[in-house]
Amino acid sequence: MEIKTEKGFILLRNGRGPVYVALHAGPSLFDSGATRDTGADKIASLCWEKTGGSLVLFTLPRDQSIGIDSNRDIPAEKESMNTAQKKNIKFLNRYGWIALSSADYKKRKKIYENFWKTVAGLGEKFFLFHTEDSRLSNFPSILDLITFDYKGVKKELIEKAVDALNSKYRGFFSKINKFYRKRIVFENIMDAEKTVSRNTPVRKELFRKELAKISRFAGKEFARKLEMNADTKNFIAAVKYAVKNGPMPVITIEQNFSGKKAIAPKKFLLGRGTVLELEINKFMCEYFPQKTADIILDLIGLLEQYENK
Repeated sequence: MEIKTEKGFILLRNGRGPVYVALHAGPSLFDSGATRDTGADKIASLCWEKTGGSLVLFTLPRDQSIGIDSNRDIPAEKESMNTAQKKNIKFLNRYGWIALSSADYKKRKKIYENFWKTVAGLGEKFFLFHTEDSRLSNFPSILDLITFDYKGVKKELIEKAVDALNSKYRGFFSKINKFYRKRIVFENIMDAEKTVSRNTPVRKELFRKELAKISRFAGKEFARKLEMNADTKNFIAAVKYAVKNGPMPVITIEQNFSGKKAIAPKKFLLGRGTVLELEINKFMCEYFPQKTADIILDLIGLLEQYENK
């Protein structure tokens, strides 16, 4: 086994095989909203432990002011040194860092480029691990799979694999159903005041997503009432009703995420083989990491099986 420590990331390698990458495994600092994907690194490591191959953990904070968001693109040097970018949501959604100086820009760019050059050279099957919050906007998904418009994995392969997995694990999903719903409601209650405030671009977007799920699972009348009077009490009541009437947890394909912001993987990995992003629900990360790893390994096995037919 090879263990390699580089600036910004750690590589563990045990032969040729799948490449498991945790892009947001660094520390989460301050109250920036740029949190680490807690648990994604653990589940990636459990998969690697079983199959060998490569495990890559990006270890810098994803907060662009102090670290690098390895999932984003390289900014222009001059543009990156504008401190106003800290509040520019369009810049933050597209670019990987905000530099303090020209020297700082070059240092971060070197780390970023070395990371992606290393990852791209490790194999032909890339699995990118992230987490999704346990809240209504991501309900009823326990694992959302992103194919990059089916350029990373063929449509017929991923759909066939997901159907097989949802059937195989239906009993397990039924077993966790009650606890999963409680977790969704709890997270929304704890964050309700911030969500309905819509006082930042991120919270406005989150409220829009929550409202879409309320409309879908609780009914358009609940959604209309919230649009007219979005107070905490009405919001929580709507969330509870939506979760109560929604379906069982399932594995989904691009239900919550499209891969639009995953600019770096598309740039450096597409065309090299299988590229699949996995958004794992935090409920699964916290309480069922080994089972989640088993599901993902089954998914990888099915994709390989169908590919070889």
